[in-house]
Amino acid sequence: MKDKVKQLNMMSTIYGCATVTIMALTGEHANAGLPGISVARLTQVKENINNCTLSTIPQHFALEEQAAIWSRRAWTLQEGMLSRRSLVFTQSQVAFVCLCGRIEEGLDVATVPSISLGTHPLESTIQTLYAPNPISKVQQFYGDSEVCMDFYSGLLRTYTRRHMTNESDSLNAFRGMLTFLKRQLFPEGFVHGLPLRSHAFSLAWMHSRKATPKRRAEFPSWSWTGWEGEVVFPEKLLKTANGSLALTCDIDLKLHFLASHENEIVVEGWVVDLDIRTEPFSELSILDRTTPSGLLRKDSPDTTTP
Repeated sequence: MKDKVKQLNMMSTIYGCATVTIMALTGEHANAGLPGISVARLTQVKENINNCTLSTIPQHFALEEQAAIWSRRAWTLQEGMLSRRSLVFTQSQVAFVCLCGRIEEGLDVATVPSISLGTHPLESTIQTLYAPNPISKVQQFYGDSEVCMDFYSGLLRTYTRRHMTNESDSLNAFRGMLTFLKRQLFPEGFVHGLPLRSHAFSLAWMHSRKATPKRRAEFPSWSWTGWEGEVVFPEKLLKTANGSLALTCDIDLKLHFLASHENEIVVEGWVVDLDIRTEPFSELSILDRTTPSGLLRKDSPDTTTP
């Protein structure tokens, strides 16, 4: 098991050091093969009419990518995000993708110069993180090292909306990405997928409103790894944590991470008991969410008050 975890943690190095990664967007399983090699693919039809060559072109690559099962599988996020150069096989074409751009087989650069490799650089998260001294790059663009959480939360949201066959892979399929983020942005590492040592407030993750959470008993309930469903961090939480919405106060209201042991963690912070008084009002507006979630009525069967 330790060897397996060690190898999974190395996936960021494997993808990052590969000369090129071959990706198959089609197929429902690992043995489906590559279109045009293992199985037949759609051909590009050409006709010459009145000295004019007319040809069909494949569907736009981005649309094929969006519709592919590959883009919804949890395990494939790492190969797509961490590979410096990729040959991507779809049902109708092959595309070359790198940190600088993308060229599609279905379009001829000589005919359509605007699609040349250097014309549309990909200002992606990974491109920024692969740059020398990535934290300085982040500070240069955004002016605050806490925005590292934006990178992390964005990747986590993308990952947790994807599907996996085995619930036990909840953390394993993201280990390569976590190793990459530790090396580039979070040197203190992660605890069950959360950067608790440097960002204890990351415990305040929540599921998106459209998610249907399902418990994964193998993992702790306080981590996103212990649940199925898209995970988000409230925007107000991130702003408060980096001080942009912090209140003037002499008391340290931050949560502090102390220790961890297997599925248990020890944190230090303030606990406040609140009594809800509804008189003379009978409704309570709950606003501490990404969006207002409605009204809470005292006499509602779903309401519990002290």
